This record gives sequence, C-alpha cells and structure tokens, in this order.
Amino acid sequence: MSSPSFIGWLTALFSSSQGNNSMFLKAVALGGVIGVSALTLFKRTATRAVVRCESGHLIHDHSSSVISRVMLPDDANPGGNVHGGTILKMIDEAGWATATRFFNQGKTGTIGVAGLGRIERVNFHQPMFIGELAHVSAEVTYASAHCIEVTVKVIAENVIADTNRLTNTARLWYIVKEFKENATPEEVGRMSCLQVPKLEFEWAEKEEEGAKRYAAHKRAIKERHELHQNHPVDEGHPVLIHLVLPSDCYKTGVAQAGVILKLMDTAAGVESVRHCRTNVVTASLESITFLQTIYNGNLVELTAKPVFTSNKSMDVEVNVYAIDPRTFERNLAAHSIFTFVSLDKQHRPISIPQLVPQSDNEKVRFNLRKDNYEQRKAERLKKKSNASATTGAKKDVSKLN
Repeated sequence: MSSPSFIGWLTALFSSSQGNNSMFLKAVALGGVIGVSALTLFKRTATRAVVRCESGHLIHDHSSSVISRVMLPDDANPGGNVHGGTILKMIDEAGWATATRFFNQGKTGTIGVAGLGRIERVNFHQPMFIGELAHVSAEVTYASAHCIEVTVKVIAENVIADTNRLTNTARLWYIVKEFKENATPEEVGRMSCLQVPKLEFEWAEKEEEGAKRYAAHKRAIKERHELHQNHPVDEGHPVLIHLVLPSDCYKTGVAQAGVILKLMDTAAGVESVRHCRTNVVTASLESITFLQTIYNGNLVELTAKPVFTSNKSMDVEVNVYAIDPRTFERNLAAHSIFTFVSLDKQHRPISIPQLVPQSDNEKVRFNLRKDNYEQRKAERLKKKSNASATTGAKKDVSKLN
C-alpha cells in the first residue's frame, strides 16, 4: 500500500471510529496516527541533523532549544487528553536545556547546570490530544546577574490534518550552580549561584522590558514570602507520597523540576475531583516557587487544598514537602496555585460547588485569589476588545481599498 493511500485509509478509519464510538476502531486508528507521527518525527529530526551538523559538530543557537515528541496513550489523563503534568514536565525539560546551554556557551572554565527557581505562570490555552506531535520551544529572553528568564511555547501538530495549534505558554526563572561529578546533597546545597552571561539585545526596549519583568519577579517572591510569614501555609489534605528514584533525577542526583511539577498537577487534580465530583482539566498554574532542593532518595509528600472558586473555575494550593529518609526531617520544598475547570460528559465547562472559607488564613487566601481572578478577567476582556477593534479597523481599510 502506498503512503498516500495508507494515510487516506487511516483518516477514513479514524473518522468512522468517531462516529460509531468503537473503541477497537479508535485503537487501530490511533496506532496508525502514532506510527505516522513517529515516522514524520524521525524524518524531521534526521533532516534537522543534516542541516545543522557540520563536520560532526551540532550547530545551534545557544539561547534556545526545541523538544519534540509524539503524545502516546500512556500520556493521557482520565478524560483521554494529554495529562497536564506531562506538558509541564516537557516545559521544564526544554527550559532546563536552554538555560544550561546558555550558561555554558563557549565555556572553558566552570561548567554549570541550571535549576528551576520559579515558574511565573503556565497557561493551558487548548488541550493536547493523543497522537499529536508536541513541539516545545524555549528561548532565553532575559538574564540578570544570577538569574535566567526562559519563555516557552508549546505547539500541537496534527500530522494527518497538517494543522498546528498553540496549546501552552510559560515563563520560567532558572539559577545556575557548578556541576561536580558525585557531589553530595550537602555539597550541592552549599554551592552559591553562579553569575550568568549577559544576554545581547537587538533593541534597548527589549532589555528594558526584561528588566521590568525581573523586578516584578523579585517583588512577587517577596510578597509571597510575606504572605506565608503573616498567614502560614495550611497543609491541606495529604494526597500523594512519592519516593524520588534515580530516573526522576538529573546526573547530579537532584530531582528534575518537571517530575515534581507533574506530581503537583496530579495532586491538584485529585483535590479538584474530590471537590467537584466531575472530570476536571488544568487551566493554568502560577507562581511555583522552589524553596528547597529535592534529592534522589528523598520522600516527597504532596498536600492540596481548594482556596478559591469562581462560577466555573477553582484554585487549588499545592504544597510539596521533602522528607529525609534518614532523619525523617520534613521541610516545605515547593508550593503553587493550580487553576482547574470542571467539565460535563460532553467536555463542556460547568458550574463548580462554591467554597466557603472558614479560618482567617482561608479568608485571606480566598480574597487574594478573588482579586487575582478579577484582574485576569479584566485583562482577558481588554485583549478581546483590542482584538475586535483591530479586526474592525482592518475591515474598514479593506473597504477603502
């Protein structure tokens, strides 16, 4: 069977499986999609390697990276789409590679390895589907003396329909520490953050914008610290306990931030289902701050608690505790806010049972999240209004022409 006729058969089969809801046909069609996607990925990777290799050396931009892979059935959430935690893990992988590469460009002295310090925000614009090709592109967009800002975009490619969709955007901040073979956790913990290279900007305005984002980043860390000092973290419900294994870690023995992010998304999802009693999906997450390094062999305990509900979304605060198995000392290692949307059986957003805060800490967090929700809502309406105005202006111009 020739390739074009095979793709035509596959498309028809997948369409028929959508109509009669046959799980067997869907599985066969999905297998074909994954096979074609993998073949396409292999061809693209090979082509990219030929173009970007000279004399056995990879030619690349030191301030960017792209990671691509096919979304497989074991990447799915209970609803059948790609698990939000899988996307978060890939975002960190691309960000880590970009920040580490940027630091080590042309290095002859100290070699460094990046570590995720904070995620400012991740937006889930559209779902990613099984069988699609995920392209995660990361770029260094600002560098202070000891901090690297990485901006990430995730594109979903349907190789059958030849379409592309923007599914996620994110902004992450990395620090860099010296890479030493076989360094102990205590040695890594005592290491100072290294000074990072200066990023060259084509326009001064871009550098000024980056400096403003960095100032806002530092301000947000300070405000979050003050919040937790004045209104200590409520632990919430214990949700998950995970033993950090070598497969969860970098070569240094430090746990990959992406692994922790996936666990956090799962914990927040469990608590959202517990509250809504429906299928839920991740809409966004913000201000993930890593307070303590997590190492190979640590136990990780995750707790989650709803802190705010609007009509059709809810915010869940997730706390990650690192436990030393030798002493069972337990320390807060990371925390964040995840926003979820409740869906009906047709995958449409539905109303969420309203949360009634009880304690003073709960009321403070509820009001802060409410203000944040109103601000985001106003920003969305402003963008929508500006987009409508731009579209109207283009139509007027076209009429004149």
